[in-house]
Amino acid sequence: MIVKYKRLIMESVPNVPAGQTTYEALHRNVRLYCDDLGISFDGITLDDALAELEQEQCIVYFDENDVRPTNHGLVRFS
Repeated sequence: MIVKYKRLIMESVPNVPAGQTTYEALHRNVRLYCDDLGISFDGITLDDALAELEQEQCIVYFDENDVRPTNHGLVRFS
């Protein structure tokens, strides 16, 4: 399930390296994607997926108001 969340997160970030979004926007967008796809939404899984994406250097999570994709992450999930 975490793999699906990681993809949904990467679909929700701006499609340019270092494009900025917020945790709240990601939470809302992933929840909407889950509703559309019939996947149950879980905030803990979302947080775990964000942590994995950061470890994999696909995103940079500065704080809840500044989450940015990396070029590596955008290419990997394109």
